[in-house]
Amino acid sequence: MKPSVFRTFLLFRTHILTAGIFLCCGIGAMAQTVHTHPQGAAMGKTGTAYLSGSKSPGINPANLMLLDHSGSLYVDLLDISVGTGGDLMNFSVYNQYLTQGRVINREIQNQMLDAWFPRGRTGKVYAGLQVDAMTMGLALRLPNHDHAFSLSHTMRGLVRMGLNRPVLEAGFGGLDNELFGTPSRLSIQAETLLFHDITAGYALTIAENRDGLLFGLPGRLDAGIAPKLLIGTHSMKFRSDSFLTVSGDSLVTHDFNYRVNASGNLANELIAYEQARAENGNNPNPSLSDYLDDPLGDALSPAGTGFGLSLGLNLMLELPDEFLDHPFLGDGRRILRAGLSLTDVGRVPFSKDAATIRHDNILDWQGLRLDNDWIDNEFEGNLDDYIDFVLQDSLGSQVYLGYGSQRNTYHMPLPTQLILGTYLEAGRASAALDFNKGLNNAGLNSRKLMVGAGVEYKIGGWLPVRAGMSVGGKFGTRLSSGIGIYTSRFRFNTAFSGVTSSRNNGAWLGVSFNTTVRL
Repeated sequence: MKPSVFRTFLLFRTHILTAGIFLCCGIGAMAQTVHTHPQGAAMGKTGTAYLSGSKSPGINPANLMLLDHSGSLYVDLLDISVGTGGDLMNFSVYNQYLTQGRVINREIQNQMLDAWFPRGRTGKVYAGLQVDAMTMGLALRLPNHDHAFSLSHTMRGLVRMGLNRPVLEAGFGGLDNELFGTPSRLSIQAETLLFHDITAGYALTIAENRDGLLFGLPGRLDAGIAPKLLIGTHSMKFRSDSFLTVSGDSLVTHDFNYRVNASGNLANELIAYEQARAENGNNPNPSLSDYLDDPLGDALSPAGTGFGLSLGLNLMLELPDEFLDHPFLGDGRRILRAGLSLTDVGRVPFSKDAATIRHDNILDWQGLRLDNDWIDNEFEGNLDDYIDFVLQDSLGSQVYLGYGSQRNTYHMPLPTQLILGTYLEAGRASAALDFNKGLNNAGLNSRKLMVGAGVEYKIGGWLPVRAGMSVGGKFGTRLSSGIGIYTSRFRFNTAFSGVTSSRNNGAWLGVSFNTTVRL
């Protein structure tokens, strides 16, 4: 069967564009805020065993005890990290098939989607964004005491979107009964979250032995805890699952359902539209766009308060001075560290004007009937205006936007992670290895194991040069690099990371920098 242009319009200009309304309302606010540090980002997203300072409670709270100078107050300024990517952002496949002037016939479409969706029609691909902007960070290790404290405020944002292969099959190939002759599941989901993270960190030494803590080596074991006050300001969670069937040449059946969680202005305006429809006897005349006057106007206002927690351990062993003794490495301490942390346990509640929007229905459509007299009389002969009216105003409003709502509180989870890391320092050089396991799928988190490794070398003792690599998780192999500038009272770090090719597991781009002053 030849793909029908009108049927493609039906799917992508009604149901999926209805989904787009909710997605844009959420994602539009997320050019704001993962717990990372440019030193760790440059060294392959490591840091569980060595990163210190006010950012460390988000990575491993025990690392507060690693502050170099006891009695000094460390102040973090201009600390920003941004990362975006995912296997949905497969630019290699996109450029190969969609920028060469090719006609996307069935064979080429299958080749393209086979590369884009390696797990077949049931697997999903994702894209996401994480932004972490610390506005204030203080860290202090008490003089002559085995205790350290920190306090920080960070604006964090998480965006995640995913879809499965049949969504793009319908988009590129139309509603073809060869693909959709039997019910095919179309799945779209998206989550956005913006919140304040106010973290208080505390660490202490729980064991120390200069004669031999482990393996006859002198060492110290530190522990830390970091409770978090979480103030949610904006969120949107959208999930759509539907089954699409094309029977013969005329009948399209779309059995769909979707659910939206929203709060604040966005929820109020969606409910106002629902009420306007009810007052008009479910007449589709009210336009949803007329009611979305300012859906993100309160995106920085508190909408719910919750709590979170991070926990960590850090074991340090002092190695003999002759270990890796080489002129290239230079003099200096030889240290082996191992860190274990559980980070971002908790969830952010949304209670202010919060609501759940639900809708499920079945659309049976036998195609677009062209009434030339009506087009001439009512639409001045403009076919596009007629199609807009039928597909958006009639089908879109009458079928897809006939939702119902319920006021209730909902929660958005933090990207909880379990991380094990090691770190070796030998004079001017150091190396790190981390194993990161996501415990949920929030943000860019992944339940698939991620492994990161990196190295650092200090030129002249004040210019650290770093490089690293990470594999696993939601992305392909990422390479990273970065530099720093260190003085006795000032530190500046910056990092960049990306993939060599997006063909396998998609793209990734990360940038971060920070400035630390010791008072």
